Amino acid sequence: MRTDIRVISMPLPGDMRAFTVKKDDFYTVIMRDDLSTTERLRAYRHELAHIANGDYDSRKSADLIEVFAHE
Repeated sequence: MRTDIRVISMPLPGDMRAFTVKKDDFYTVIMRDDLSTTERLRAYRHELAHIANGDYDSRKSADLIEVFAHE
């Protein structure tokens, strides 16, 4: 089990489901607070995939990273 990830639920604008902030080798997943359990799990898995892929250390644009994440 990873101990370098925490999750915070809060209102998010528009259709944003979740995003992750990395600081000092620690990840904070900010997740939309009105997601269903299924949507929350899907969004969390998506953010975990970004962490596992090293996307937060990448020099690629966020748009390009998302394209690859959704393939």
